[in-house]
Amino acid sequence: MRTAKNIIISVILTFIPVFADVIDTISFVGNTKTKNGYLQKIIAPFVKSEYNSDSENLIYKTLDSTNLFSEIMVVTSKKSQNDSVSIFVIVKENSNFSFGNAGLGLNTMEYGEPIGVWLRFNLDVNYSNFLGLGHSLNFTGGLWRERFFGTNWHIPLGASPYFFDVGALVGRKPSFVFAWEISPYFNTNVRFGRNIGEKQTLFFEISPRFRKYNDMIKNNGEWQIFQSDDFWEIYGKLYYRFSRSDKNYPPLSATFFSTALNTNKIMPYVEDGEKKDFWNINTDFKQNIPISQKIRHSLYIRSRISATPFGEHNKYDGFLLGGQELLRGWDYEILGSKDSCVFNNSVLGTLEYQFHIFTFPPIKLGNLLSWYDKSLQKFSPTLAGAVFFDAGYLYKEILSPLQSTHASAASAGISLRFLQPLMRLGGAVELAWQVAGSERYLNKNRKAPMLHIGIISQF
Repeated sequence: MRTAKNIIISVILTFIPVFADVIDTISFVGNTKTKNGYLQKIIAPFVKSEYNSDSENLIYKTLDSTNLFSEIMVVTSKKSQNDSVSIFVIVKENSNFSFGNAGLGLNTMEYGEPIGVWLRFNLDVNYSNFLGLGHSLNFTGGLWRERFFGTNWHIPLGASPYFFDVGALVGRKPSFVFAWEISPYFNTNVRFGRNIGEKQTLFFEISPRFRKYNDMIKNNGEWQIFQSDDFWEIYGKLYYRFSRSDKNYPPLSATFFSTALNTNKIMPYVEDGEKKDFWNINTDFKQNIPISQKIRHSLYIRSRISATPFGEHNKYDGFLLGGQELLRGWDYEILGSKDSCVFNNSVLGTLEYQFHIFTFPPIKLGNLLSWYDKSLQKFSPTLAGAVFFDAGYLYKEILSPLQSTHASAASAGISLRFLQPLMRLGGAVELAWQVAGSERYLNKNRKAPMLHIGIISQF
């Protein structure tokens, strides 16, 4: 039972103001490459705000979302003379350089004819924290017969999740299966997008593209240009991506999903006086399902669908399948090349049983790669294997997948992979046998496997 004295005290306390601690300053220690002014803009919403038990965690999450730091420690110091706190953030910056999308393979076809083996190689190099403002530059390049070079500038808009990308790429590409080459081609792109949390990205892209297709003819054993076709197109794209993965490599549990709406309606290719414009939808889904955490076995599923509900692709732009990344029982881009029509729709499926074989003793590299990542001074490569089944299907009319012109293929095989877990890539040797398919695309000797040797980068 409340006494009169308690009631009086309660009333008095109601009218006495309560002064909460306020964050007075936030200072950074260890940011030798990242500009202090940029970091202050990111954490500006916290300065002069009320300090509470969750403040340190929110500051940590905000800074961690920039992907600039490998270590972040938030320390609070209360000032005795007033009701304010000073926060010190001690950071360890990530390396500026990273590699990705590495690829290496052997090709035995060019201009639709078997030739001697030639090598193709591509690599992406990313320079993060450009100008000390959280920007990043991505460089991509390829060598030998198919060669290209491009760069992309990623510009985050302060502490917000929004960003701009501006990029360009120039290159030359001989066709594996047709008697033409693209020389040169020139792509540009401008993107505006948003990162939704840590795992999702959404952007819209406008991409003007130039192509010069050279029709080739063989003269005295040498391929020569006999006529050319050059044109501009402008593509638009709306793209969404979701990606998550555990820290294992290869991952035991991981999901990747992307979908894109593409169109060249803004400026299409004109073929014989007819505009070849289209609306196209692409989806790509990958899933690793753990079978055994102890012995590191997993099931890998991939589905990739490209559908064109409106319009049609031009004679240079139809879908093709085949190769180490797409359909391993066939050489690159073979499926679809022997038909007179242009395929507007494509379906690809892959099922793999992946298993760990052996982890090698640590390899010591000393300071050879420490400029890139100090953890590479010593690492343990992994030998892994897989049994796989691939299937692909191309067809012309979206509403008549069986009645319209189509081509199908299925293959099965085995893969041996030497993986470098820290850089999340490695080499692969794969043997694939043709199981079934359209008769015109089957090898005469289906007992002989297709051999693929290359670099792979699993998600």
